[in-house]
Amino acid sequence: MRFTFRVDSSPIIGMGHLMRCLTLANGLKKCGFACSFVCRDFAGNGARRFIGDDFPLELMSIEGLELSEDWLGVPFEEDVKDTINIISKDPVDWLIIDHYEIDQRWEKEFRSKFPNIKVMAIDDLVRHHDCDLLLDQTYGRTADEYLPVVPENTQLCLGTEFALLRDDFRRLRGEPGKIENKKRHMLVTLGGGNQGKPLRVIGKALRELSKQHEFTATVITGDVPDLHLSDYKAIGKNIELISFSNNIAAEMNKADFVIGAGGGTSWERCCLGLPTVVLTIADNQIEIAKILNEKEAGISVATEQDDIADAVEKLLTDPALLSLMSKNSASLCDGAGVSRVINRILLRSLSFREAKADDARFVYEARYAGDASRFYRSKEVPTFDAHVSWLSKAFDNEDIILSCMSLCGVDVAHVRLDKNSPTSGEIGICLAEDWRGRGLGQAILESANQYFSGLGIFEIHAEVHKDNRASANIFERAGYEYLSTDSEGYMRYSWQSVI
Repeated sequence: MRFTFRVDSSPIIGMGHLMRCLTLANGLKKCGFACSFVCRDFAGNGARRFIGDDFPLELMSIEGLELSEDWLGVPFEEDVKDTINIISKDPVDWLIIDHYEIDQRWEKEFRSKFPNIKVMAIDDLVRHHDCDLLLDQTYGRTADEYLPVVPENTQLCLGTEFALLRDDFRRLRGEPGKIENKKRHMLVTLGGGNQGKPLRVIGKALRELSKQHEFTATVITGDVPDLHLSDYKAIGKNIELISFSNNIAAEMNKADFVIGAGGGTSWERCCLGLPTVVLTIADNQIEIAKILNEKEAGISVATEQDDIADAVEKLLTDPALLSLMSKNSASLCDGAGVSRVINRILLRSLSFREAKADDARFVYEARYAGDASRFYRSKEVPTFDAHVSWLSKAFDNEDIILSCMSLCGVDVAHVRLDKNSPTSGEIGICLAEDWRGRGLGQAILESANQYFSGLGIFEIHAEVHKDNRASANIFERAGYEYLSTDSEGYMRYSWQSVI
């Protein structure tokens, strides 16, 4: 599959939208899918800097435009026309949009030109969209909020379980609440926008606190001029000033807490169990700041010197509070959102069809190519002619359902179900060799569950050899319950449809 991202960045927009799109793009790339980006070439945008040579990038002209509070820079009709012209040259399967100035008007126009391209919208403001899949990673977001503003068949990915975090955060996730008795270290980071004023206020607060408390801090300054950083420099050697970090997860992991903004990076901090002194520096951050405060995962403050100082002092001096807030923070996000979102994209892209005699070669290779048979009860690989003979008999057997699974029109798996009653059966799934190890298994199994439920099969059984841990993980993530293991090492699983 091929994906294009429509996203912008600038000192006004910030870098958060671009960075979370890059996170998803990297996840899709690991699955073997191709991604590209379409961005407006605003002054100070981060597209070239952060995308680099990792993905193809088309920068749309800003000739005659002035950077303003209008994040799109042009009328939406012009922006969608520019995007259509770019994608017309090299069509894709999915367009993924992360932009506060793009809504259902833009999306309807795009879909009228490309009815076969699926559209995914990333949002956190509950706006009207015309899309196939919608992601809102705000904690506590519910379907009831979006049902009035999206088409009935839109797939919803809601809540922090779908938060787009890089692998680094999940890998570094440790034991929350474990607080060592040492000098406290904090991280100050407000994102990629123009944060000179709030950084200056934080600096004044920390300078006053340094007269009474010992601490160290790393401050990510971005492109903020030195005139806003004088108070940090006055504190001395305990303050490290860096303009940019290409490993923000490692910087967070060194900290006991963070002074940060209430944007999407909040879920990165939560994944690592980091309490936050939360500043709201944009309207779209109000809701997240409120959530962190209510869940006692952070302390929401105004951008005022005394308010910041009071909150920081609490975290410097109260280990019990720091420990509690660390545990609360970690409970809000586990860092596995990218794989869940990709699974939903795959589910939306997969389709079933009945296998035919012409599929004999595909089914044979899916079943036996490579070392697939090493986990079968019968390790013997039949000849192709023997397979064709078996397949012919299977087509005549009403208790055997043979299917092929396609991903955007490309066959990727063979699915077999042997009925053992009118409403139950035994499932087997074989991925084509080129598609193994690319993260499709769970989506294929969940799609198969839905497909067979539609045929009146409400209880499905499976067996997996105990050494085939990857397959066992897929069944368990897809909701199959482990039942038992037999003497030959085959584990029995069962799944029941919620009728």
